[in-house]
Amino acid sequence: MIDLTGGLPLFVLNAISVAKSDYDGSLKRLCADLARSAHTREIAQDLILGRVFDRLPEAVAAVAELLSICDAPLTRQEVKSILRRPEVPTRPSLIALFASW
Repeated sequence: MIDLTGGLPLFVLNAISVAKSDYDGSLKRLCADLARSAHTREIAQDLILGRVFDRLPEAVAAVAELLSICDAPLTRQEVKSILRRPEVPTRPSLIALFASW
């Protein structure tokens, strides 16, 4: 697991989550599958994040996609301000998501 995740806590936690949902809790099977699919640590981390992202609700995935293009960190208030703009897709669900924080 450390070789595939670099021991980074976010990747380890997400790998455990993927193992629970997709591999009946078997980290050994997840690691074997990732090792077959990935030749580098970075690719394994991308695969883990890809699987986590694929399981996100649509509104959360839309927010993650929106935030992924930001070059600088944003405060919660800045994100809420962006999501209130009329051109943001699925605006009501995104606003509701951030309002619950």
